[in-house]
Amino acid sequence: MDIPKPGVNNNILIGISAIMWSAIGILLNYFAVCWFNMLSNIEIIIAIVGGIFLGVIIAITGFRKIARKNIYRIKNLPENACVFAFQSWKSYLLIAVMVSMGVFLRKTDYVPRLFLAPVYIGLGLALFGSSLEYYYNLIMKR
Repeated sequence: MDIPKPGVNNNILIGISAIMWSAIGILLNYFAVCWFNMLSNIEIIIAIVGGIFLGVIIAITGFRKIARKNIYRIKNLPENACVFAFQSWKSYLLIAVMVSMGVFLRKTDYVPRLFLAPVYIGLGLALFGSSLEYYYNLIMKR
């Protein structure tokens, strides 16, 4: 018996990726901002500046390349590919590990919020910034 796959157009997959990357980027920054009440003013400034610096580096050296590679992969999928193909299957494993680590770090006090906030800001900005690759592809390369 064949298991039905919810198939969608490749542009829908790119749109799902864009929305997911943007939403996760916003969520990570939300978590970081929620920790600001635990930090002094100078620590907040350090977290923001450090996060922006990390975000630019991570976006340029990693996430932008991943987004472009993912767009290329999606465009080469057959029409009406499975809706879950917006990420490669290997990426789902990496996402599960990263989410688990994030939950663990947020729920414990092993790493001070002063150090977590810039990382969350950086990852959030990098994800959000790199999501623009997906939006650009949808709008300009249709």
